[in-house]
Amino acid sequence: MTAVPEGTVIRLETRVGAYLTKDTPLVTLWPPPPADQQHRIGQLVARSVVTAAARSMQHDIDFGIRQLNDLALRGLSDVNDPTTAAEAVARLGSLMRPLLMADLPARSVRDESGRVLLTPNDLDHAAYVRHAFDQINVYSADHPLVRETVTETIRMLQAASAGLPGREAARAELDRHLGTSRRHPLLTQAARADHFRSGDRRPRWRSATTRTG
Repeated sequence: MTAVPEGTVIRLETRVGAYLTKDTPLVTLWPPPPADQQHRIGQLVARSVVTAAARSMQHDIDFGIRQLNDLALRGLSDVNDPTTAAEAVARLGSLMRPLLMADLPARSVRDESGRVLLTPNDLDHAAYVRHAFDQINVYSADHPLVRETVTETIRMLQAASAGLPGREAARAELDRHLGTSRRHPLLTQAARADHFRSGDRRPRWRSATTRTG
């Protein structure tokens, strides 16, 4: 934050693990720096953000959630390996429990010189729950072993987060998923086959040239 003048508001236009598209803003500064300082400050700000050719689980817990999801979904595909899928769900619960119990970093931070850092794109607890269970809840519908593991895992997470302040939206997501796990209609084999033929359309993570704006 010290790269910008005192009193500046810095809005980070991305988040950890997100894909960066070339020539799109990395941060927005308000008020804009003086014209003769904009290039220097832009370079300093850009260098303060670490980019890489691929995601890693260091500081990017959502990537670990996605990988466990991929493992479970492969087990629920035509490979037909529900035991592996159930194991992935159980490990997902082990990852989600401390995450739900921990306070996430504030999306607004002010230093002693009046600089403010805003990170509105950071994931909250509710988003992590959605990423953990949205797809698995759909594709485990006709696998009793996996469905039972999903239900037990969600109940465990409900108990772990009960009474914790700021978890209302996350608990609402857990309640929704638990209700879905109890009543979700069986997914047809044709629908499952179509999904897994389509493959994973999520973007591949790579480095990108960024600029301040």
